[in-house]
Amino acid sequence: MRIGRYLTEDGQHDKAIEHLDASLAVKDTWWATWYKAEAMAAKGKKKEALELANRTKTLAEGDNVFDQFFKKDVDQALVAWAK
Repeated sequence: MRIGRYLTEDGQHDKAIEHLDASLAVKDTWWATWYKAEAMAAKGKKKEALELANRTKTLAEGDNVFDQFFKKDVDQALVAWAK
């Protein structure tokens, strides 16, 4: 998952998605789901990104790290990507 996060932040979205898909195949986590959502949005695939962002919120329910550091970003992305 970490390489997927790095690649997403580095703008290498296709490679990021490959790595994140591999990570998600092992374990469905909100972290990997969120970074895949960001990569998909960056590629212009907002419908897929919206679905993944909503999945992120479901997976992250009750997670303090998500609530404190990521929830606001996910909520903002949901609004922006819906346009």
